[in-house]
Amino acid sequence: MGLTGIVLVLMAVAAPSAIRAWRRRRRLHQIAALGAEAANAAWAEVLAESVDRGTVVPPTETVRAAGRRLARDHELDEPGREALRQVITAVEGSWYGGRETADPALVSAVAELRASMHRTAPLAFTARMLPRSVVNRR
Repeated sequence: MGLTGIVLVLMAVAAPSAIRAWRRRRRLHQIAALGAEAANAAWAEVLAESVDRGTVVPPTETVRAAGRRLARDHELDEPGREALRQVITAVEGSWYGGRETADPALVSAVAELRASMHRTAPLAFTARMLPRSVVNRR
């Protein structure tokens, strides 16, 4: 195998991680914009973080039921649980309350929730290289 083959193999191995990083950056940018899509982006990012850690939330679950599942399965600490409550409140306000803009606290809530997941349910090396939210997509 020549240098070109090695480069292609390395690119193929790095692709899922790069795709996940791109999706995360795009969602975090939408959240920071605090527009109409901020709550949806926040929820999508929380679900992707959860899937990367092995917990899939069925689409038929309510946001609150999904939140209970995430808190339990990822053993969130108290700051993480509070951040999850804030995210859920923002999502419900967006979906059912007709809010056009997101609460500025959503940005820090998502950051704290992600940090809590990293503390309580850290990703293994393989999960970072081959994130389930990318490789298991249907």
